[in-house]
Amino acid sequence: GLCVADCVLDSERQVVGAFAHVHNQVGLSLFFQALAAIARAHDQASALDTILKAVRILKHRWARLYLLSREFPEKLVSKKSYGFEDEQVAMEFNAGRIPVPSAAEQPYVWECISKKGPVVFRRARESEPLGETLTKEGLPVQVVEDNLDPRLKKKPGEYWLDFPLLAGEEVIGKICLQCDASLLQERLDLLSVLSKLSGVILGAILQREEWVQRAAEKAISIAAHNI
Repeated sequence: GLCVADCVLDSERQVVGAFAHVHNQVGLSLFFQALAAIARAHDQASALDTILKAVRILKHRWARLYLLSREFPEKLVSKKSYGFEDEQVAMEFNAGRIPVPSAAEQPYVWECISKKGPVVFRRARESEPLGETLTKEGLPVQVVEDNLDPRLKKKPGEYWLDFPLLAGEEVIGKICLQCDASLLQERLDLLSVLSKLSGVILGAILQREEWVQRAAEKAISIAAHNI
């Protein structure tokens, strides 16, 4: 195998992280293309766009990105997506208008966040027992009913992956993306690296934007006081 190691730079060429990963040559070119896409992010909007561009480069047919609400940390907000067959549903998702169940209502939706790691799912077929099984490649997969909003439901037998977006130890959201029964551990490992780097870069951007907003509010307050 090969050892992949590099620094992670934000749009201002500042080091925000690093990674080292042992892998064979299969898919490495796509991985570096995806990594380069994420590194070009400079604000929240471009970060969300480039994260989805990265997983699109890796040939996933659809992806959905959620962020935790700043006001209500127990709430996930739909933010950005690609791959919806219905353009109206895509617009509603990207506008944050598709509700996401709470952890109490649908624990599996939050499982990657509680575990702080990737989880593979498959929607149960008719009369199929729920619970953990294995893919044909030996990866654990959770068979669930997928009782989501009808606009988000998967087809019976359909696979998908949930990855948390982590800024250090802080969870800031998750990515849900299409996969299939042929998913390999090495692909899962690369996606895990990519999701961690995405979380680091997005977290740094969100922190910077929050600081700028607080500074602006303080300046406005001072100006208003001096009028």
